Amino acid sequence: MSSYSEYKMKALQNPEVKAEYDALQSEFDNNQAIIRISDMEAILDEASKRIDAFEKASIDLKSYQEEIAKLEAYYTSDEWKKDYVLDEEGKLPRDLKRGVLSEDGIYNLLERNRELLRLGV
Repeated sequence: MSSYSEYKMKALQNPEVKAEYDALQSEFDNNQAIIRISDMEAILDEASKRIDAFEKASIDLKSYQEEIAKLEAYYTSDEWKKDYVLDEEGKLPRDLKRGVLSEDGIYNLLERNRELLRLGV
């Protein structure tokens, strides 16, 4: 009994079989190219969106540095310390958002901002 390779070799010696095989192989190759191109196109589109969003975010962050400087000035000021004490004493409204009085919250944000600026974001 012949192996598949031997059978294929004999079959391909027939011009009609060879022509049909070549046509099918060409169609298969084209389909593989279509799949490959479609996959790469999807990656290109998504990468473009993400890079555009990153660039916009970078511009937004750079343009917001003046406001971040105000936050840092507040954080290192006597006003912040007074506001912190008022909060600790329960003298501020309960529904007042007060994340700005979290020492770690502001510090971590300022450090993240510095790191992003160092990276050139």
